[in-house]
Amino acid sequence: MNDISHPCALNEVSQAIASTLDPYGGLRPRLRAIARMTNADVVGAYALEDNGEWLTPVQGYHLPPEVLDGLRAAKLSLKTNSLYEESCTARRPLFAANALEDTSVYQAVRATIPHRAQMFVPVTGQAA
Repeated sequence: MNDISHPCALNEVSQAIASTLDPYGGLRPRLRAIARMTNADVVGAYALEDNGEWLTPVQGYHLPPEVLDGLRAAKLSLKTNSLYEESCTARRPLFAANALEDTSVYQAVRATIPHRAQMFVPVTGQAA
């Protein structure tokens, strides 16, 4: 896992999503922008459920149709997946350079959509 401590553009996107009353309304164009900024093949957004443990899929960009059902079913636990837990706790992006072998990346995601690298960026906001 690598700490990504200077993602200015990603922080701007995070702030834009957190500042709107409807964070899912314009999410797809923002995911497309993130894909272009980071040169990512696929981008996905997850929401933290009220219990504070589970991330559930909300929106994706450029996802292969054959993996959609598997990704929709893959809820991510913050308690059992160190990449996501550490990123959310520290409130900073983290990067797994070898996602296929890195056990901090959720196994169901690795199995559903094999990928070389993964960046997790927590988006936080506070109610007014």
